[in-house]
Amino acid sequence: MKRGVYILPNLITTGTIFGGFYASVAVLKGNLEVACWAIILSMIMDALDGKVARLTSATSSFGVQYDSLCDLVAFGVAPALLLYFWALERLGRAGWMLSFLYLTCGALRLARFNVQASHGPNTKSFTGLPIPAAAAVVATTYIFTHSSVHIGAPKLEVLLVAVIAICTALLMVSNIPYVAFKEGIFNRRYPFIVLFCVILGIAVVLSEPKISLWIMAMIYASWGPVMWIAKGRKQAIINKTSCKVETEETPE
Repeated sequence: MKRGVYILPNLITTGTIFGGFYASVAVLKGNLEVACWAIILSMIMDALDGKVARLTSATSSFGVQYDSLCDLVAFGVAPALLLYFWALERLGRAGWMLSFLYLTCGALRLARFNVQASHGPNTKSFTGLPIPAAAAVVATTYIFTHSSVHIGAPKLEVLLVAVIAICTALLMVSNIPYVAFKEGIFNRRYPFIVLFCVILGIAVVLSEPKISLWIMAMIYASWGPVMWIAKGRKQAIINKTSCKVETEETPE
């Protein structure tokens, strides 16, 4: 701290907490869709601050801690309020407990990440669903269900929001690995077709952002459990085959 702090990455990180605070105020005023877009803006800021810090060699322990505190506001408090005022308040005490569950699991996820980062950053995978991805599931689902698919039954909407709160909370504190996308993506060469696919993907997102962002968030959130189950089944088959071979080779 005596040597000072880096200005640029921490300013971008401040943009993350600003988006979270703005989203919280918007929720309290009843502007839930505005709050969702503010959360998405915070996600963009959160992705940029780490990239900028690494590119400018401006990483520091202060930046890591500040980033986590900002993430708790932007991707913990704001989505928890969104879940509650979206539908969970209809459940009374159970509703705010579910919102609190989401917030608590997000805080636990960040605390675990900080402890793991202190022993060396893992640039390949995360342990558990990252809290920005959990917030993305909440925000994009609200945007999608209120623009493309209108849920007419209030009880069905409450059930949907309760499932989202429980699933995202459990995934955040789980040991399921998720791809990190931290390093080695933008600083190496790819076939020309990859550039075309990236441009095509950006065009699709810009043409239908409300649907595309929801699909991307759901794919990422579900990809971890799917790959974890597939890996477990593959390992079980390998172990079963190995045991069978050993049994056949053992003399009577």
